[in-house]
Amino acid sequence: MCIIRLVRLLSSVNCVILCLLLEINKMGKKSKVQYTQKFRKEWFSDSGLKDWIEDIPTDPTSARCKYCKCTLNARYSDLNAHSISKKHFTSSQPFSNARQLKLPFKPVNPPSLKTYIIEASMTLFVTCHCAIHNIDHLTDLNKKCFSDQSEVVNIKLHRTKCSGIIKNILFCHFKQMLRQDIGDSPYSLLLDESTDISVTKQLGVCIVYYSASQNRTVSTYLKLETIDAGTAVSVLNGMKSVLSFYNLDLQNLRGIGTDNANVMVGRENGVFSMLLKEVDHLILIRCVCHSVQLSVSAAAANVLPTHLEFLLSETYNWFSKSTNRQLSYKQLYNAINNGIDPLKILCVAQTRWLSIEDAVTRILDQWLELKQHFKIAASHEKCYKAKMLSEMYTDVNNEAYLMFLKPILSEAQYVNKIFQSNNADPAKLLDSLILLIETLGRLITTPACKANLLDVNTNISDYLHPKPYLGNAFEEKMKYLSTNKFISESNEKILRSVCVKFIVTLINQLKSRLPNNIEILRKVSLFSPKNCLNPLKDSITNLVKLMKFKNVDNIEFQWRKLHLIQWINTKSTAELWSEIAEYRDASGENPFKELVELAKCLLVLPWSNGEVERAFSQMNIVKNSHRNRLSNDMTNSILTIRSGLRRMNKCCHDYEFPTDVIGEIGTLAAYCAHTSPLSPVSVCSSHEYNIENLESDPDDPLEI
Repeated sequence: MCIIRLVRLLSSVNCVILCLLLEINKMGKKSKVQYTQKFRKEWFSDSGLKDWIEDIPTDPTSARCKYCKCTLNARYSDLNAHSISKKHFTSSQPFSNARQLKLPFKPVNPPSLKTYIIEASMTLFVTCHCAIHNIDHLTDLNKKCFSDQSEVVNIKLHRTKCSGIIKNILFCHFKQMLRQDIGDSPYSLLLDESTDISVTKQLGVCIVYYSASQNRTVSTYLKLETIDAGTAVSVLNGMKSVLSFYNLDLQNLRGIGTDNANVMVGRENGVFSMLLKEVDHLILIRCVCHSVQLSVSAAAANVLPTHLEFLLSETYNWFSKSTNRQLSYKQLYNAINNGIDPLKILCVAQTRWLSIEDAVTRILDQWLELKQHFKIAASHEKCYKAKMLSEMYTDVNNEAYLMFLKPILSEAQYVNKIFQSNNADPAKLLDSLILLIETLGRLITTPACKANLLDVNTNISDYLHPKPYLGNAFEEKMKYLSTNKFISESNEKILRSVCVKFIVTLINQLKSRLPNNIEILRKVSLFSPKNCLNPLKDSITNLVKLMKFKNVDNIEFQWRKLHLIQWINTKSTAELWSEIAEYRDASGENPFKELVELAKCLLVLPWSNGEVERAFSQMNIVKNSHRNRLSNDMTNSILTIRSGLRRMNKCCHDYEFPTDVIGEIGTLAAYCAHTSPLSPVSVCSSHEYNIENLESDPDDPLEI
């Protein structure tokens, strides 16, 4: 027992001694200092770290992950551990929001005023001549070609900024100019419907007004308004929306020009009948061009052989999509005409006014060559259509019919062009229409006929000539055919009777479709220089009452004394009444003030829908199949700018921008939509913000 106790005592002493020895050993050695690792530049080349690591200049012992937006210890092991963590893996995905960095803000020196003028001119060029996305290449091309010009180098113009300048600066500028030019003067509207390439129904609205600055009647594009349907209510609401957009008074509306569609001219629920309840002095003018076209079409359908239209249309279709047929016909034509190439056969448009006249002229000029071509085609191609066309070209009656139609269609086309023109004298339009009807009537009536052919009650069949002269070309052709026995006497008699019946039907169609227009034109013609300065002129009392003017006696008295003053501009109606409007007597007053207002109301009446049809053509050019996503606002902006330049006889290369417009080019105004229809937003005109400093959104859809 004692031995066991002794062993335990010795073990305890040994442990104490051993601990003392260890302490002595530690005291004899130097203490080790712990190492602090700092950020190393070599980590920017490490394949596992270089994509996301960032240094912190103020803290060299830390690093930062630009994906996770967190701070880490600058220890290599800690950084490697973070790179394989779940948080870092999620944040470093290619389409993660953490990787979508904001563009850095870089202050730049504002470009000079000359740079803004260049950008505005380039934008105007794009608006007039090409698509907006071309500005990307045009800007880079100018910088490359004119690198020595500092103003060109400073240009920062691409499609986003160009679109903004068009919609928010140039459009507002030209719209305000148009509104100021209209002022409070009376005006008329041209209305028509169409569908654009995106199958959106559009109401085309054009305006006719008297411009005091230009001293003439102006017809120009106003706006395209999207409507839900082609009903009279939708059209009326769309028209009122356009007037509200331009802040135009509805009571200043004097006339509307439309086609002959029921939705426009219907007696019960047409646009005119509904609008007449609000504007009692409104006058409806049916488009003369549409009426002439419908008259010719109706006369041709009722009298002429139906295969003539087939001949014209299928001749074009035969060559339109076949290169081989065009080549074979060209070789035949060259052989007959000593190497001269043929002109292309024209298409007969279904909607264009009297387009058949050009097609008839072209086919008659190449009748012999076409006749020989289809004769060869009928024998070689074994095509039923070629056989039919060959028989038609062989028939001498068909050529005679076209020779008869050519001068008549040419006269109708000439009248159409006069009414479509924006420069025609409105007081002389009646003469052209009367001349057309009188010319047609004198072809088939006896010389002793003194009847008024414009009178609806006049039956022209009672005055027909037994052997009318139907034109030189037709008569020479008939003489040749009868002399050479190509046509019998009975066949010639039938052919002549059909031609006479066509003219009679055409005159009756014109008189039935244009009675109101002729009556109004007759009253407007009183204000031509020839009539109004005649001492023996007719009274205008009924006209004053028709236009709902007050002070009938005063206007009639002014009308009676008008010829007592020696006027200078007596050739043009617009120039004469412009001179009368500026005339002042000894007291500084205009003694013809009420008469001038009446004249302006008559001069702005619309006689043709040509302007709105041209607007639709421009719409289809601007918004085509390649630009079918173009917004309605952008389309309206482009058409407004183009019509404004055309109204001033300017183009992109010679238009001078006002200073206030140039000042907005380099500001936020290009990106701020103007809330007021006539004045820009004041905050957008601040020059302390440069649009070059804005952050661009990569997902922002661009106008093209």
